[in-house]
Amino acid sequence: MEKFIIVIVMLFAEPTIKQEYFEVETYEGNPLNFKSIQECYAHVEDNFFHLKLAGEYYFPSAFAVDKILCIDIGKEV
Repeated sequence: MEKFIIVIVMLFAEPTIKQEYFEVETYEGNPLNFKSIQECYAHVEDNFFHLKLAGEYYFPSAFAVDKILCIDIGKEV
């Protein structure tokens, strides 16, 4: 069975900074992973504002959130 996680990719205005990203591993102390890509993107859609804020919090020098992705890490949930 597949396992999907959320990855937030940040965009920086400074050309020397590589594009940075981080995995959203937990929500309210619970593991945050999904059994299907549809379930993952539904969570992204429902929580877009909070995910965007998380990206801005962890990377305050970033220009913007570039994208929020659901990535298959291929492990069973």
